[in-house]
Amino acid sequence: MIELIGVRIWAIPLGEAGPSRPRKLPCGVLVSLPPEDERDRAASSVPARFELPNNPGVFVPFSGVFRLSTGDLAAVYGAVEEPIG
Repeated sequence: MIELIGVRIWAIPLGEAGPSRPRKLPCGVLVSLPPEDERDRAASSVPARFELPNNPGVFVPFSGVFRLSTGDLAAVYGAVEEPIG
């Protein structure tokens, strides 16, 4: 498990039909790493930064591809990883 730390953490779920609506994640949210091939494939198709929906012109950097507690694979922005255990 990995804890994501940050003030402006956003996730864009990556479904089979393409990216879903971005959603804000709380600081301290727990995620897991998907298999490396799945991570690499998803990371190659997402932008390097994300413009905050409620703050035009403010961007947060790509943090990585993670599996959320919902089971969704998501591109995450604005987070720092803190391994647990």
